[in-house]
Amino acid sequence: MEEAQLHHEKTAQGLRKPNKRFSSRQIRAAKPGKGVQEKKQHKTIKALEQRVDRLEKVEKPFQQKAIKITLPESSQIKQGNTVIRVNQLSTKIGNRTLYSNATFSLKSGGKVALIGKNASGKTTFLRQIIHSNDAIRRGDKVKIAYFDQQLKQVDLTKTLWGNIQEVSIHDDQMNRDCLGSLQFVAADLVKDTTVLSGGERVKLALAMILLSDANVLILDEPTNYLDINAMKALETLISGYSGTVLFVSHDRTFVRKVATSLLVLEDEKLRLFDGTYTEWESAKKTTTARVEEDKLLLEMEMSAIAAKLMEPRLTATEKAELEKRYQEVVAKRK
Repeated sequence: MEEAQLHHEKTAQGLRKPNKRFSSRQIRAAKPGKGVQEKKQHKTIKALEQRVDRLEKVEKPFQQKAIKITLPESSQIKQGNTVIRVNQLSTKIGNRTLYSNATFSLKSGGKVALIGKNASGKTTFLRQIIHSNDAIRRGDKVKIAYFDQQLKQVDLTKTLWGNIQEVSIHDDQMNRDCLGSLQFVAADLVKDTTVLSGGERVKLALAMILLSDANVLILDEPTNYLDINAMKALETLISGYSGTVLFVSHDRTFVRKVATSLLVLEDEKLRLFDGTYTEWESAKKTTTARVEEDKLLLEMEMSAIAAKLMEPRLTATEKAELEKRYQEVVAKRK
């Protein structure tokens, strides 16, 4: 709209200035027509100005600010040191085995995604870490903060800013930057938490945990109820957080962007994969292809043995050896 207005203004100016190449006679002959054209151009400019005035002012799109939340030295654990050690952990619910003999270590600074099917035992494992037992050991300096959908850390008797000040170990500027990245504005700070929407309370609870003195964050489905911008903000905040984060999320894009390693819960086993989600997908495809190839080779060997067993000249010893090998191949194929 503004470009069109500028174009017509330039055109009108051009109509007022005669071309130096024209003679005086040509200029006088053209004056009546040029005056009419100039008047039309000014009418067009005025109409465009009125349309611009009637247009609603549109806010600039939200832009994510990169934030790094660094724990104070007193709360930091040296990068690469073990924060949680699991040794021979087995868990059952009733007669159902969730996982058995799980053994691995989580290192400081890691962003670990716990993945597995629904009802496979992910939340059960997270709660075992919080309460600890003989098979789970924490490092001496480990302090855990836990997020789940109950949002117990949010105090409904305080304002949004009051909740942040209650737990944050950072300065006001970092507090505001963190809240701003989650799309809270200055007017939201004085709001009572009782008037916040469900999604806003989730964002507040996440900000409180990230800004606290905890150095190991356990997040159970933190991406629920978050819009796209809030999810992108959380990706940035977790990636820039200096502590350790163990989280569960069914959002694959979020896991791909955030996780530096995976805890994979499948087939009643809980294993640590030291790599990203993309690397795990690639490794899984390779493993699946190798398994299928191995099965094909075993089936071909079974067919060859079956054909040999049909030969009439086999001795009893040869036949017994072939039948034994056939059973071994069948067992491997299973």
